[in-house]
Amino acid sequence: MIKVFLILLLTFNTLATQGIIRVHEAPVVSEPNASGRILMRIRKGDSVYLHPNYLNNENYYVTLTRDGRKAYIRKDFIKLVLNNDSEEIGNTIYVKNDPTDYVIDEPIPDEYPLKGHPTNRAQVDLIFKQGPTSRYGYTSQVQRESNGFEGSLNIKYLRPASFDDENRLYFGFYGGISTGQSEYQLNGDIFTKESSSIFTLGPVVSYTFHKRQYFEIESMLQVGVNYQRRFISQDDQTNSIAEEKLFSGMMFNIRLAVNLSHKRAFSSKHTYFYHGPVIDIKLPSTLESDAQFTHGQLWSSPSVSTELEGTFGYNVGITYRY
Repeated sequence: MIKVFLILLLTFNTLATQGIIRVHEAPVVSEPNASGRILMRIRKGDSVYLHPNYLNNENYYVTLTRDGRKAYIRKDFIKLVLNNDSEEIGNTIYVKNDPTDYVIDEPIPDEYPLKGHPTNRAQVDLIFKQGPTSRYGYTSQVQRESNGFEGSLNIKYLRPASFDDENRLYFGFYGGISTGQSEYQLNGDIFTKESSSIFTLGPVVSYTFHKRQYFEIESMLQVGVNYQRRFISQDDQTNSIAEEKLFSGMMFNIRLAVNLSHKRAFSSKHTYFYHGPVIDIKLPSTLESDAQFTHGQLWSSPSVSTELEGTFGYNVGITYRY
């Protein structure tokens, strides 16, 4: 059997027509069409033997693979050499717009291989969390209280760290505004309300520690410098007196979040939808009153002292990468 195969192979080579590969890497396929399975590849400038009975086929020549299997190769990938003409072999085999050439010209572009890949991030999110537990030191004992919820709107801008090749670490800054309200009932039918607004600016750091095809999980640390305005109103229904005062001051907070980001939100490859839990740690601070009290019996101090406290919440937001 081996002898028969060798005889057939020698016969093929004897009768074969020579060709020179003129593309970077020509595929040799199992069928004379684009869906044929690639059996091997032949590099530019190498010789290949073609069956002379199939030279007039429309798009493919017939050849043999290294293990002797019948195979096909595209005509436009080959320079046909008749009668082993050495002068013809030496002529140029250059092909313009070679479809098989994957070699990148040098120098490599600065943006390779992430040309057009979004790097900067703009984020907008809403955070809903339990209201603050720190309150004014009232002269009467609190009988009932309702802390309610605190909501905040935040805008962030982040850029990737230049030393992080994986685009996981981001630095930036953020700004936000928070509002909340608490209500209390004191002894002696005194009803109070504390409404606060907090304006925040500060740095933010984000690290994506888990990446998948359709989602990412990132951790985020924010440190905020806050200016707080708290309006406290008291209504003594027994004595028919009421007064509202403004207390304001600076404070600091640390915010930790873990976000699950869903890619291609709203059918846009640049838009991500994210959500996750938030821990907000507020450092001790003091808020001072803006003026003297008219009804001094309602007030125990011209300031509000807040203690270290942590609150839990949940944030929902949109990231645009550009």
